[in-house]
Amino acid sequence: MSGEKVSKEQEKLERARNRWLKNTKALCSNAEKIYFTTHALTQFVERSLKNTYRNTPLVEIPSELLTRPAVLARNILAASREEKSNGHHVKRIIKHGFVETSYFVSLCGWRFVIVKENNAERVVTIERVKPEEN
Repeated sequence: MSGEKVSKEQEKLERARNRWLKNTKALCSNAEKIYFTTHALTQFVERSLKNTYRNTPLVEIPSELLTRPAVLARNILAASREEKSNGHHVKRIIKHGFVETSYFVSLCGWRFVIVKENNAERVVTIERVKPEEN
């Protein structure tokens, strides 16, 4: 019986992974060249610590890495995939003066908002994909 539960859970995880891959494009191949704003790193730390459900962390992050958030954020970004454009992205681009923006989403539920200005890319926001987790 427990074998059936495990395989159903594995199937559920595989379906979720496939949905995520379908809704994303390529991996962020140049993560090591992207700069992080202080604001983005502050958001990342605050949201990492804040996200709990019934006092259980939604994202397991070793506390020693929170002392070096840029390292952890860069590692997550490197494994993230570019998110396809949607209506929400268009509204954000208009709101922020038509600055070229990319969105990368990690499998563990983080979204990185990257702006391209003056031949440089900067992460300006790190947020949870689910709005209620921000």
